Amino acid sequence: FLYILVSNDSDIFYEQTLASVHSLKHYNPEAFVTLLVDDKTDKTLFGFRAEIKKFIQEYKVVPFDEKISNKERSRRLKTNMRNLLEGDFLYIDGDTAITDKLELSLDEDADIAAVSDLHARENDSYHVRHKKNNADKKTLGFTLSLKDLFFNGGVIYAKDSPKAHAFFDKWHELYLFCASRGIYTDQISLNETNHLLGRPIRELLGTWNC
Repeated sequence: FLYILVSNDSDIFYEQTLASVHSLKHYNPEAFVTLLVDDKTDKTLFGFRAEIKKFIQEYKVVPFDEKISNKERSRRLKTNMRNLLEGDFLYIDGDTAITDKLELSLDEDADIAAVSDLHARENDSYHVRHKKNNADKKTLGFTLSLKDLFFNGGVIYAKDSPKAHAFFDKWHELYLFCASRGIYTDQISLNETNHLLGRPIRELLGTWNC
């Protein structure tokens, strides 16, 4: 299980991630948890902010140019995470609570799997989100269809396979392009990558994104 943390003492990302990891270990005490952080965050993890290290089994620090913002550091780590670690993993966003034992059931040929974005269609946010996605698509010149299944980046399974590595290479490339155009979210580039590579992402059940 993989978490990414980019945080300082003035935000709540550390506390969110700590709560999520704690809930994961409560229901999955045998879970092997990896925490991927940037070099600035690493320097802040002492005292209370070091508490999270009690719940993780692997800790990795990735350096960045000093000028790169926390927002971009977080997205750069996420879109490149497959190339920074060995082994299959399930990535989980920090703003989550785990409520049961986590057991994946996937097709053998699934190199990447993710949850549908706002799968509860009655949610008003669904239409607001897609209005923004459509505007971003036009700005970027992307070719994906928003009528196709649109994936959320909050829960992602990635096999340690050539296809998964190729997917993340393309995602990272497209994210950097988005950032150069002032669009710093990672989902539009995730879905454009899925579109360009022939839709390799398998859908996880909605129960993974309640």
